[in-house]
Amino acid sequence: MTDQVNGITGEITGKLELLPNPCTTKPCLPALAFAVAAEDRVPHFLTRDGKFVLHNAADLPSPGEKVVVVGDVHEQQDVNGKTFKTIQFTSITAATH
Repeated sequence: MTDQVNGITGEITGKLELLPNPCTTKPCLPALAFAVAAEDRVPHFLTRDGKFVLHNAADLPSPGEKVVVVGDVHEQQDVNGKTFKTIQFTSITAATH
């Protein structure tokens, strides 16, 4: 796994999951968002145009599939100061191994 932070392009291989999105607004707007969890189990939430990719995105593989995600990795904080990672993805493909 390549894991560079703050806008540097990275590649993450892991399992595609649906997880509760971090709270980034007050009031919190909870939803299920797509994330890729690599071997270290640190989820990287998928984003498009700076917004979480939510559970109703029809153009992604199914949750549970192993994928390779390429894009710009960012580290952010939620409203409570807890750090989380995002990847503004440019491609997502099925992992071959």
